[in-house]
Amino acid sequence: DSDEWQGTLGLVERRVHRAKEDAFRRDVLLEAARILEQRAGDRPAAQSYVRAAFALTREPAIEEELRRLAEETENWTACAEGYADAIEGCSDLTRRAELLLSHGAILEERLLDPAGARGSYAAVTELSPSELPAYVALVRVAGLTDRWDVAADALVRSAAARDAVASNVVDTYDTGATDNAGWPVAADAAAQAIARATSLSAPVLHDLKRKLGEWYRD
Repeated sequence: DSDEWQGTLGLVERRVHRAKEDAFRRDVLLEAARILEQRAGDRPAAQSYVRAAFALTREPAIEEELRRLAEETENWTACAEGYADAIEGCSDLTRRAELLLSHGAILEERLLDPAGARGSYAAVTELSPSELPAYVALVRVAGLTDRWDVAADALVRSAAARDAVASNVVDTYDTGATDNAGWPVAADAAAQAIARATSLSAPVLHDLKRKLGEWYRD
Protein backbone atom coordinates (compact mmCIF):
# COMPACT_ATOMS: atom_id res chain seq x y z
CA ASP A 1 0.00 0.00 0.00
CA SER A 2 2.85 2.37 0.86
CA ASP A 3 4.61 1.54 -2.41
CA GLU A 4 1.40 2.27 -4.29
CA TRP A 5 0.87 5.80 -3.01
CA GLN A 6 4.55 6.62 -3.15
CA GLY A 7 4.52 5.48 -6.76
CA THR A 8 1.55 7.76 -7.42
CA LEU A 9 3.44 10.70 -5.98
CA GLY A 10 6.44 9.87 -8.11
CA LEU A 11 4.35 10.27 -11.27
CA VAL A 12 2.74 13.60 -10.39
CA GLU A 13 5.09 15.90 -12.28
CA ARG A 14 5.05 13.69 -15.38
CA ARG A 15 1.25 13.45 -15.41
CA VAL A 16 0.86 17.21 -14.92
CA HIS A 17 3.37 17.95 -17.65
CA ARG A 18 1.69 15.63 -20.16
CA ALA A 19 -1.88 16.67 -19.39
CA LYS A 20 -3.67 18.78 -21.97
CA GLU A 21 -6.41 20.20 -19.74
CA ASP A 22 -6.16 22.22 -16.54
CA ALA A 23 -9.02 20.25 -14.99
CA PHE A 24 -6.99 17.04 -15.27
CA ARG A 25 -3.87 18.74 -13.91
CA ARG A 26 -5.97 20.01 -11.00
CA ASP A 27 -7.22 16.52 -10.22
CA VAL A 28 -3.70 15.09 -10.28
CA LEU A 29 -2.41 17.80 -7.96
CA LEU A 30 -5.30 17.44 -5.52
CA GLU A 31 -4.88 13.68 -5.44
CA ALA A 32 -1.21 14.16 -4.56
CA ALA A 33 -2.14 16.69 -1.88
CA ARG A 34 -4.61 14.24 -0.34
CA ILE A 35 -2.02 11.46 -0.27
CA LEU A 36 0.62 13.70 1.25
CA GLU A 37 -1.70 14.89 3.99
CA GLN A 38 -3.52 11.66 4.80
CA ARG A 39 -0.85 9.04 4.14
CA ALA A 40 2.44 10.85 4.62
CA GLY A 41 1.26 13.37 7.21
CA ASP A 42 3.05 16.13 5.31
CA ARG A 43 0.72 19.14 5.33
CA PRO A 44 3.29 21.68 4.06
CA ALA A 45 3.93 19.55 0.98
CA ALA A 46 0.18 19.07 0.53
CA GLN A 47 -0.25 22.82 0.71
CA SER A 48 2.19 23.30 -2.16
CA TYR A 49 0.13 21.00 -4.40
CA VAL A 50 -3.14 22.67 -3.42
CA ARG A 51 -1.53 26.02 -4.18
CA ALA A 52 -0.58 24.80 -7.66
CA ALA A 53 -4.10 23.47 -8.26
CA PHE A 54 -5.63 26.76 -7.13
CA ALA A 55 -3.47 28.69 -9.59
CA LEU A 56 -4.86 26.57 -12.42
CA THR A 57 -8.60 26.89 -11.84
CA ARG A 58 -9.13 29.38 -8.99
CA GLU A 59 -12.13 27.40 -7.72
CA PRO A 60 -13.69 28.33 -4.36
CA ALA A 61 -13.49 24.74 -3.07
CA ILE A 62 -9.72 24.68 -3.65
CA GLU A 63 -9.45 28.13 -2.13
CA GLU A 64 -11.04 26.74 1.04
CA GLU A 65 -8.50 23.92 1.10
CA LEU A 66 -5.64 26.37 0.69
CA ARG A 67 -6.87 28.43 3.62
CA ARG A 68 -7.52 25.36 5.77
CA LEU A 69 -3.97 24.17 5.27
CA ALA A 70 -2.67 27.67 5.98
CA GLU A 71 -4.52 27.59 9.30
CA GLU A 72 -3.22 24.16 10.19
CA THR A 73 0.38 24.78 9.12
CA GLU A 74 0.38 28.45 10.16
CA ASN A 75 2.01 29.15 6.81
CA TRP A 76 0.10 32.17 5.58
CA THR A 77 3.03 33.28 3.45
CA ALA A 78 2.55 30.27 1.18
CA CYS A 79 -1.19 30.95 1.15
CA ALA A 80 -0.64 34.56 0.10
CA GLU A 81 1.73 33.41 -2.61
CA GLY A 82 -0.93 30.96 -3.78
CA TYR A 83 -3.39 33.82 -4.14
CA ALA A 84 -0.81 35.85 -6.06
CA ASP A 85 -0.31 32.94 -8.47
CA ALA A 86 -4.06 32.59 -8.96
CA ILE A 87 -4.52 36.32 -9.50
CA GLU A 88 -1.78 36.43 -12.11
CA GLY A 89 -3.54 33.90 -14.33
CA CYS A 90 -7.11 35.11 -13.75
CA SER A 91 -8.80 36.76 -16.74
CA ASP A 92 -12.27 36.91 -15.14
CA LEU A 93 -12.30 40.45 -13.73
CA THR A 94 -14.98 39.76 -11.12
CA ARG A 95 -13.12 36.73 -9.77
CA ARG A 96 -9.83 38.60 -9.97
CA ALA A 97 -11.28 41.35 -7.75
CA GLU A 98 -12.51 38.75 -5.23
CA LEU A 99 -9.08 37.13 -5.09
CA LEU A 100 -7.33 40.48 -4.70
CA LEU A 101 -9.59 41.42 -1.80
CA SER A 102 -8.84 38.13 -0.04
CA HIS A 103 -5.14 38.48 -0.81
CA GLY A 104 -5.12 41.94 0.73
CA ALA A 105 -6.88 40.68 3.85
CA ILE A 106 -4.32 37.91 4.32
CA LEU A 107 -1.45 40.36 3.94
CA GLU A 108 -3.04 42.81 6.35
CA GLU A 109 -4.45 40.49 9.01
CA ARG A 110 -2.25 37.39 8.89
CA LEU A 111 1.12 38.68 7.72
CA LEU A 112 0.84 42.19 9.21
CA ASP A 113 1.87 43.74 5.91
CA PRO A 114 -0.38 46.78 5.41
CA ALA A 115 1.84 48.17 2.65
CA GLY A 116 1.45 44.99 0.64
CA ALA A 117 -2.27 44.89 1.36
CA ARG A 118 -2.57 48.46 0.13
CA GLY A 119 -1.58 47.38 -3.37
CA SER A 120 -4.12 44.57 -3.47
CA TYR A 121 -6.96 46.71 -2.16
CA ALA A 122 -6.12 49.50 -4.61
CA ALA A 123 -6.27 47.02 -7.48
CA VAL A 124 -9.76 45.96 -6.39
CA THR A 125 -11.01 49.55 -6.49
CA GLU A 126 -9.66 49.89 -10.02
CA LEU A 127 -11.35 46.68 -11.19
CA SER A 128 -14.60 47.29 -9.30
CA PRO A 129 -14.98 51.04 -8.76
CA SER A 130 -18.14 50.65 -6.66
CA GLU A 131 -16.72 47.94 -4.34
CA LEU A 132 -17.20 49.70 -1.00
CA PRO A 133 -15.40 47.18 1.28
CA ALA A 134 -12.25 47.58 -0.81
CA TYR A 135 -12.31 51.37 -0.36
CA VAL A 136 -12.77 51.00 3.39
CA ALA A 137 -9.84 48.58 3.54
CA LEU A 138 -7.68 50.77 1.31
CA VAL A 139 -8.30 53.85 3.42
CA ARG A 140 -7.51 51.85 6.57
CA VAL A 141 -4.15 50.47 5.42
CA ALA A 142 -3.19 53.71 3.69
CA GLY A 143 -3.61 55.46 7.03
CA LEU A 144 -1.59 52.78 8.80
CA THR A 145 1.25 53.32 6.33
CA ASP A 146 1.02 57.12 6.43
CA ARG A 147 -0.07 57.34 2.79
CA TRP A 148 -2.75 59.96 3.17
CA ASP A 149 -2.54 60.81 -0.52
CA VAL A 150 -3.72 57.27 -1.29
CA ALA A 151 -6.38 57.36 1.44
CA ALA A 152 -7.71 60.71 0.25
CA ASP A 153 -7.80 59.56 -3.36
CA ALA A 154 -9.76 56.46 -2.30
CA LEU A 155 -12.19 58.61 -0.32
CA VAL A 156 -12.91 60.82 -3.33
CA ARG A 157 -13.00 58.00 -5.88
CA SER A 158 -15.47 56.02 -3.79
CA ALA A 159 -17.75 59.05 -3.61
CA ALA A 160 -17.49 59.62 -7.36
CA ALA A 161 -18.15 55.96 -8.21
CA ARG A 162 -21.21 55.70 -5.99
CA ASP A 163 -22.38 59.32 -6.35
CA ALA A 164 -22.57 59.46 -2.58
CA VAL A 165 -20.24 59.92 0.36
CA ALA A 166 -20.12 56.58 2.18
CA SER A 167 -20.18 57.06 5.93
CA ASN A 168 -18.01 54.01 6.62
CA VAL A 169 -15.28 55.27 4.28
CA VAL A 170 -15.38 58.69 5.95
CA ASP A 171 -15.39 57.14 9.42
CA THR A 172 -12.39 54.96 8.55
CA TYR A 173 -10.52 58.01 7.28
CA ASP A 174 -11.41 59.97 10.40
CA THR A 175 -10.50 57.16 12.78
CA GLY A 176 -7.25 56.42 10.98
CA ALA A 177 -6.11 60.01 11.11
CA THR A 178 -6.99 60.27 14.79
CA ASP A 179 -5.43 56.96 15.84
CA ASN A 180 -2.29 57.41 13.74
CA ALA A 181 -1.69 61.11 14.47
CA GLY A 182 -2.44 61.90 10.85
CA TRP A 183 -3.91 65.38 11.30
CA PRO A 184 -3.43 67.89 9.68
CA VAL A 185 -1.71 65.96 6.89
CA ALA A 186 -4.86 63.89 6.33
CA ALA A 187 -7.02 67.00 6.02
CA ASP A 188 -4.60 68.59 3.57
CA ALA A 189 -4.50 65.40 1.48
CA ALA A 190 -8.29 65.31 1.38
CA ALA A 191 -8.44 68.96 0.32
CA GLN A 192 -6.01 68.30 -2.52
CA ALA A 193 -7.89 65.20 -3.68
CA ILE A 194 -11.20 67.07 -3.65
CA ALA A 195 -9.67 69.96 -5.59
CA ARG A 196 -8.34 67.57 -8.26
CA ALA A 197 -11.66 65.75 -8.69
CA THR A 198 -13.51 66.47 -11.92
CA SER A 199 -16.36 63.93 -11.85
CA LEU A 200 -18.11 64.71 -8.57
CA SER A 201 -21.74 65.73 -8.63
CA ALA A 202 -22.62 69.00 -6.92
CA PRO A 203 -24.29 67.31 -3.90
CA VAL A 204 -21.33 64.96 -3.37
CA LEU A 205 -18.83 67.79 -3.70
CA HIS A 206 -20.84 69.78 -1.16
CA ASP A 207 -20.86 66.87 1.30
CA LEU A 208 -17.12 66.31 0.96
CA LYS A 209 -16.33 69.98 1.45
CA ARG A 210 -18.59 70.09 4.49
CA LYS A 211 -16.75 67.15 5.99
CA LEU A 212 -13.43 68.75 5.14
CA GLY A 213 -14.49 71.87 6.98
CA GLU A 214 -15.26 69.78 10.06
CA TRP A 215 -11.82 68.19 9.91
CA TYR A 216 -10.08 71.55 9.73
CA ARG A 217 -12.16 72.96 12.58
CA ASP A 218 -11.46 69.94 14.76
